[in-house]
Amino acid sequence: MVTFLNESSPSHAVELWERLYRDLKPVGFKRQLGSTLMYSKDGYGWSGTHIPHDSSRQQIPLALFSTRVFHGDVVCMPPFSGAQEITEQVLLLSESNAVFSYDPETDRLQEFKDLWPPPSLPRARRLVGPLEAQSTLLIKVEEKLKHTEPSHAEYAIQLAILTLAIVAGLLASAGLQWTGLGSIGPVMTAIGAVIGGTLFWTVSRKRDWNRLSRQTMLKMGAQCGLVLLTIGCGIAYAKVSGLVGMKPPPEHQVYFVAYGGLGFFCGLISTWIGAELVAWRTGGFSDEQKTDLGFRHSS
Repeated sequence: MVTFLNESSPSHAVELWERLYRDLKPVGFKRQLGSTLMYSKDGYGWSGTHIPHDSSRQQIPLALFSTRVFHGDVVCMPPFSGAQEITEQVLLLSESNAVFSYDPETDRLQEFKDLWPPPSLPRARRLVGPLEAQSTLLIKVEEKLKHTEPSHAEYAIQLAILTLAIVAGLLASAGLQWTGLGSIGPVMTAIGAVIGGTLFWTVSRKRDWNRLSRQTMLKMGAQCGLVLLTIGCGIAYAKVSGLVGMKPPPEHQVYFVAYGGLGFFCGLISTWIGAELVAWRTGGFSDEQKTDLGFRHSS
């Protein structure tokens, strides 16, 4: 069993350590002093002698407790700033070095700075200890963490799917109207686009509850609008310049320029309304902690 360093100083957040593991068991610590790597089996005596290990966990760069806290450690603390209840939280460090907190009771994974915005000072009441490397809970929360911070490629694919879903909903609605009524109305067409956005968020939430956060929704909504703005402007330019069909008379060209603006608002509104509907039906956005924990305390 590895002994934690018994100290409370700002070095927690400056001089960061790694906890070393071998065959899934903790075997010591590593830290860097300038260009020199130092190793310790107990966190007290340090030397340059390498400690064999096959994995490691990064330290959480916050002074939360009298001892250092590492990725995958469980602490007892209020779940958010101002909360009166003490719950067990799993602390995680993402690849971008952002600190996240996972609450097993609510199954919510949220960025720590959103739960404890400055100038609030979070402090853990008790350090329960690290989760085992192959524990079901650690595997689960690390998978959620990947979805919370997707790679650039994964995010681009999600944005493309969202855009296609909105366009598909729009075209399907327009097609049904033309087939049944012989005309296309703007309201029903817009509703079809909203349905497309709603379906995207519904599937995303079923895959992982944490995928639907307000921050993600706002970001993807704006970017989806920009994508459709580009598409709309491209269609308008092709039509006005005569690349597609007959070149319209000058007095009608202004109508095609409006395609760009309509595309932007279509993507923006469909994404936002769809996300709001799904969040409303399924328990809110994943990055908005409910404040109804009351004034109960647990020890």
